[in-house]
Amino acid sequence: MLKNVIIALAFFVLIGFVAVWILSGGPRKVWEGVQANIENATTTRPYALPWQPDNLFPVISEEDLYGGEYPEGYEGFETDNGEEASTFGDPSPQFGKLRLRAYGSSPTAGAAEEYMILDAPSHNTAPVILDGWSLQSAVTGIRVPLPQATETLIAGTVNVLSSVALPPGAEAIVFSGVSPVGGSFRENICSGYLEQFQTFVPALATSCPSPESELPISAEFISTYGGNCLDMARSLPSCELPESLPAELSPACRGFLLSRLTYNGCVNAHRGDIEFQYAAWRLFIGADRELWLNDHDVIRLLDPEGRIVDVYTY
Repeated sequence: MLKNVIIALAFFVLIGFVAVWILSGGPRKVWEGVQANIENATTTRPYALPWQPDNLFPVISEEDLYGGEYPEGYEGFETDNGEEASTFGDPSPQFGKLRLRAYGSSPTAGAAEEYMILDAPSHNTAPVILDGWSLQSAVTGIRVPLPQATETLIAGTVNVLSSVALPPGAEAIVFSGVSPVGGSFRENICSGYLEQFQTFVPALATSCPSPESELPISAEFISTYGGNCLDMARSLPSCELPESLPAELSPACRGFLLSRLTYNGCVNAHRGDIEFQYAAWRLFIGADRELWLNDHDVIRLLDPEGRIVDVYTY
């Protein structure tokens, strides 16, 4: 009996202590302490056990890392007129619709072989029209507009220029210099012919229709041009106008080969093909000197309102 009384008394005393602890704000104080420990662990340093030294987890500051000075490009740059040019300005609603993928330059060739590459990601849902877009160096402040281009280049003529619309998955190589063919253009299956007499860096794709495929094997063709015309076509490389032809070829054959195996001849024969055009453009700004710094620069792609679409650093 006495044992039961003692147990009951101890239980009521324990209940009393718990009640006093709760009424005095004990749970709240425990919660605040837990929160303080979590904050210290995540914002200052990991928790050290009592026997561990104080400097086991030293906090490294940016000043320790950079010697009191931020590395170039960390906060911003100075333009050549002394005004600050932030690496990242106001973001454009077009952010992610185009990407600056690469920079290329040949110091000996100057503006002719300096270029930036623009990519339209394949997940885009519509073409991106480049009217009013520009490139700018955040270091020097130089800003240049992206040019218009001709959809189908015709060599030796004045081509009509129009807005460039990059469909999903397309790319545009933007050159600082002047076009070797007189203007900006969209690439096609015949563009490789342009490589024979002009220099393009990067080189154009030389995947033109083969000379053999340009000559139909038919009784009419053989009767008009001769069987050796077919044999000659089979021996010729793609994307090249023959510089010399054997004298035994008929005048009709020679005339056919010299007119068909050219850039314009290829375009006239294939511009109606479904796969005639490539999703690639060559855009030429037309500057007489390099626009971007050779060693290191920060190039920004700007929308028509001057807002940041993408930034490429090197």
